[in-house]
Amino acid sequence: MGISFFKSILVAKYLGPTLLGSYAYISLIIEYLSYYNLGVYSSMNREVSINYGDASKEKYIQKVFNTSLSFSLVLLAPIIIISIIIYWIIPDIFPDDIREYVLIILAILFFVQFRYYFLRYFRLYERYYIIIIFELVSNLAILFGVLLFVPKYSLPGLIYSLLVSNLLIFVISIMCIKHKLQFTLNASLVKKLVFAGIPLLFYALGEKLFISIDRIMILKYFTLADLGQYQLGKTMAYGALMSLDALLFIFYPKILKYLHINDKENKSRSTRSNDLIKITNYFDVLTIPIILMGIILLPPFIGFVLPNYSASIYITKILLLGYGFQNLIFTPSSYLVANDQQKKLAPIIVIALLFMVIGNYSAIKLGYGMNGIVMATSMIYLIYALLVFIACFRHLGEKVIKNTIVVIWKRLFFFLITLVIINNDYNIYLLIFPYLTIYGPATLKSIRELKLRIL
Repeated sequence: MGISFFKSILVAKYLGPTLLGSYAYISLIIEYLSYYNLGVYSSMNREVSINYGDASKEKYIQKVFNTSLSFSLVLLAPIIIISIIIYWIIPDIFPDDIREYVLIILAILFFVQFRYYFLRYFRLYERYYIIIIFELVSNLAILFGVLLFVPKYSLPGLIYSLLVSNLLIFVISIMCIKHKLQFTLNASLVKKLVFAGIPLLFYALGEKLFISIDRIMILKYFTLADLGQYQLGKTMAYGALMSLDALLFIFYPKILKYLHINDKENKSRSTRSNDLIKITNYFDVLTIPIILMGIILLPPFIGFVLPNYSASIYITKILLLGYGFQNLIFTPSSYLVANDQQKKLAPIIVIALLFMVIGNYSAIKLGYGMNGIVMATSMIYLIYALLVFIACFRHLGEKVIKNTIVVIWKRLFFFLITLVIINNDYNIYLLIFPYLTIYGPATLKSIRELKLRIL
């Protein structure tokens, strides 16, 4: 994580705001193209997580793995072939900013599919050390590429470094995977995975749109330099929360299995709701100190190391508050997915997307600029969190409004107080007092509960 953070700083320093904006544009294209496989990897993840540990299902699990990868590659082949033909015949159809990178984007897309597959494979089999090797090799490859080639070759040097890092992960994965990769297309299994995967795809794609509408709006109404400023703020905010996100990613299959309702357990709805509230509270008290330290420490760091990114300081602080809600709703959204209720997330994403588009567009038309966009974005993350909790407690049929207030009130008050302090340029260290007042008792209680569980 330290290497990744250092790499991001160097990329921003060597590219400057305009080329960093171009890199953000290319990254968006790769991210969206990666959703072509109809959510099969997401349904694979859920299917294996629920059945993992059952010796009688081992052959079925292997079939799920092989079918998922095979289906993904079958769908990818025509995309690559058609794109190459179009590139050769009418290259002007591609925007100027990406035209020279079309072929390398397709190559990265190919290896990224394997990367996503192998990450899920090794995570599900709890071979976490290989995932650590993944990240270490990937970040080191890009870091060396940034140090050796970006100062001379600028953006092309970075793009090729990204390709090399994904190629290295592919090689490592092939060497470490235990079962033999087989090209298998079982029609009934493909149908099952696709039907289960499409709602998950819709949710994941909607969530991706949700977290990138702001950048799309900036790309349309502002300059690439502005997008570069925003991209650095986004990178800093995500970077601060990276350690927690990494833990959630690694243990996601275990969390799905834990939250999956087993009728044999005979838990009451009230007990399940209380478990959900308790786990959410643990994530909340763990996340807030990270957000607080990020808001206090990152702005002077950016001002000292990257003085030409001064606009990113405000963006970083506000986005930290907004992105923090993603960690808060991890438990309820995982609960719905674990119990095959992901379809309940689809309308929430649609509503949140509408709010995000309207909020960002209104901020631009009212003349608030990028600061208005980042404020609107963070406020809508709050709305999104409320909607997810309401959907979850409605499914449980247990005190919807009361339970939603119980899980959200601390974060809501801290969010609003922090906005007042930041937007009025008050001393940022004043945040320590509302943090201790709001979260002090809850943190101590959580520590005592965890001690009792461990001991």
